[in-house]
Amino acid sequence: MKKKLFLSAMILTLAIAIAILLIMWPLSFSSVISDEVELRVVIVDINNEVLYENGQVNQSTREYTFNPDSAEFAQVQQILSRHSFHSRLWAFSDSNLLLGDRYLELHSGENRITVGGTNEIKVDGASRNRVYRIGYSGNDTALAMMDEIKSVLDVSEPTWEWNMGVSSGGSTYR
Repeated sequence: MKKKLFLSAMILTLAIAIAILLIMWPLSFSSVISDEVELRVVIVDINNEVLYENGQVNQSTREYTFNPDSAEFAQVQQILSRHSFHSRLWAFSDSNLLLGDRYLELHSGENRITVGGTNEIKVDGASRNRVYRIGYSGNDTALAMMDEIKSVLDVSEPTWEWNMGVSSGGSTYR
């Protein structure tokens, strides 16, 4: 009886360890962003002071498109190579990404990555359509990656700040 209980406990411990390893295993952005098609970067800024104007959300959108042979494309690829994302505990549930009033999208062919300043990112595409985590604690990794990409775009505005997905005032990106 004790031997059977010990064996069951060991199997359960091993299963939990494997599940944690699979959840925390880093995934590469190169599996989402192709180096063979153009890259489109979209910055969306929603004006919280006037949320609706004529029944529509008041937002500004800036788009940048880079060919695979451009220097900016290579710089964004290099930034993405320094970062990774990983599954989360509820990765297989149909979950929506918590976005604040500013977010950044990267489009590559059929694939899209949405980063909203939280520690979650949404990866949409032919092979994935789920919310993942970037970094292992807090939102510093996502914010750093967004600032690095913004620097490639020559957007000379203050650093992005978020407080649980909402602009925190002060020197926020506007």
